[in-house]
Amino acid sequence: YYVPMALFVFVLTFIPGLNAVSPVLWFLLGAWMMSIQFVDYPMDNHQLSFADVKQAVRSRRLSSMGFGGLVALCTGIPIVNFFVVPAAVVGATLLWVEELGPR
Repeated sequence: YYVPMALFVFVLTFIPGLNAVSPVLWFLLGAWMMSIQFVDYPMDNHQLSFADVKQAVRSRRLSSMGFGGLVALCTGIPIVNFFVVPAAVVGATLLWVEELGPR
């Protein structure tokens, strides 16, 4: 799932002119993947498939990207990144329960 999108952004980094937007695209891709990665934990506890995870994250794209973007930013800070992963699991669980989960 990740490799085709990453290859697309990687190729864009070598195209003059378009390479100016590649850092933004890398960040957006990282935010999307962080969102999917961490939302998968609570959904996996309910035996939901990866397709269900993708559909749930797509259904609330702005909330998911906001969560993933914050996690991606915080993982880049030394020392803080040790605490981000457990906090992101808790945050993804809350995101799933409050916004993405079944009503």
